[in-house]
Amino acid sequence: MLDYIYDNDFYTLSISNIKFILKNNDLLNNSDFNTKNYSSIKKSNLTNLINYVKDNINDYIEIIYLNIETNKQETEEYYIELLNNENISDKNKIKLISQVETLINDINKIDDLELIKHLLAKSKVSATWDNLIDIYVQNGNEFILEITSFINVIENSEKLSENRIKTDIPDKETVKLFLTSFLLNNHIKDNIYSNILSSVPYIYNSLSFEKISFEKVKSLIIKNKLTVNNTNYNLLKENFENLHILLIENNPNTFIKEIETFEIENKDLLALLESEKISIQIKGKLIESYETSIFTLDSALLTQIGKLLLENSNLNTVNQIVRAIGTDSNLKIIDKISLFNKWNRIYDNDNITTFLISLDKPYSSISEKGKRPLLENNCQVSQGC
Repeated sequence: MLDYIYDNDFYTLSISNIKFILKNNDLLNNSDFNTKNYSSIKKSNLTNLINYVKDNINDYIEIIYLNIETNKQETEEYYIELLNNENISDKNKIKLISQVETLINDINKIDDLELIKHLLAKSKVSATWDNLIDIYVQNGNEFILEITSFINVIENSEKLSENRIKTDIPDKETVKLFLTSFLLNNHIKDNIYSNILSSVPYIYNSLSFEKISFEKVKSLIIKNKLTVNNTNYNLLKENFENLHILLIENNPNTFIKEIETFEIENKDLLALLESEKISIQIKGKLIESYETSIFTLDSALLTQIGKLLLENSNLNTVNQIVRAIGTDSNLKIIDKISLFNKWNRIYDNDNITTFLISLDKPYSSISEKGKRPLLENNCQVSQGC
């Protein structure tokens, strides 16, 4: 009687009936039944049962599959089979995606683009660049919201950041378009954007980054994704305060090699000379790269160079700049005198007179014939320090 009922499908689809059939054939594995139910049926090789479920697949999903709460670890092969089954309603497929925790390793195996979007939204796709680029291509080279949402999940971004993006899959042009869409996407969280930049295989001579956040652009610089050139320098200067200076600070050697291609204003020269991230050697080369008059006519630049000379004995500069620091900078008088003492070899009598006259009294009185002003006993003045 039981065989007759089974062979002729004279039974209703229910959890208990399916379990009974499997048990009656010594094929019941409770763990598989409760966690990967469809797999347990398919692997049973019970043709009648398999065909009965196949012919009533949507009812099976509604009545059995979705009503086993622990049924979340479906074998990927059979999970894909269910998602691609045209006889299962879209509503039930979406419920499947919500319930099943199994990840789809290759998104190209899913036929329906809308289901792919649901899989992305639920982070039910393996976090690989190949998958994201494939989805990008399937959507007509559009960086859809679901891709952004997927990347913004910290667990996904961490896995993505472990691998460098391949430049030629599916082809170089597509990858470049995808990367540009990614890099200019201001909806990606700043911290995730920074972490994931390690996957980007290119350094950009130019990129229209003016509309993304300050923190994202800062990350592009720190992670060395922007070439140190005048194009990037100017775009940074126009749109992001001080990031053009950071660009140079992050790679000063390249800047010095290409310095003739840059248009640097005096206030930016000052920022570079003040920077603690740029070595004294680079600062020396920076000073050497410009006409002396750039510095001698700017008291702020003279003042900063004066500070550098006081602090660093290995900074060399032209004599004219040193003398201009003594007469035209905003250094304290005591510092000017200290600098004079260190560099007195470059002064002739006329230079000395000019220097003394530029100082406030009582020092300026020294230049007056017959004057013997009283000076405060100071180690810097007497070189006794």
